[in-house]
Amino acid sequence: MKQEISKYEKQANDFLKKTGTTIDIKYIGLTIPEHWRENEKRHKTYAVTLFKDNLNYTFSFWDSIHNTETLGSKPSEYDVLACLNVDYSDDLKDFCDTFGYYLLTDSIKELARIKKVYEMVKKETENLKRLFSDKELDLLGEIA
Repeated sequence: MKQEISKYEKQANDFLKKTGTTIDIKYIGLTIPEHWRENEKRHKTYAVTLFKDNLNYTFSFWDSIHNTETLGSKPSEYDVLACLNVDYSDDLKDFCDTFGYYLLTDSIKELARIKKVYEMVKKETENLKRLFSDKELDLLGEIA
């Protein structure tokens, strides 16, 4: 008997089909997510590659603690696509305001971490813009 997929999984599958994109999710291991405030290895980490036309984009995906604790659990296409960010500001202050970071911090280490996250989000957006048209990015943004 075929199991029915959720409306969320359908959104992801429709996006992949409409854009001619395939996705590969490979388990890497248990790690500490880069630039998070974590001190212990408690997230399953995956190398995710999006393939479209003759282009690809590979990035790390850190799964939720819940999925990490669930044996045999692997992130779905929806889990990954719903986390991709196609919006960022060219201004660090606007980025912080949008995503809830506190730019006025006493910690040089914390400020460096915030700036690194900002640069990572910019890079992610640039790579997604390289793969997808504006219309396709709008479709990606609708996955929720």
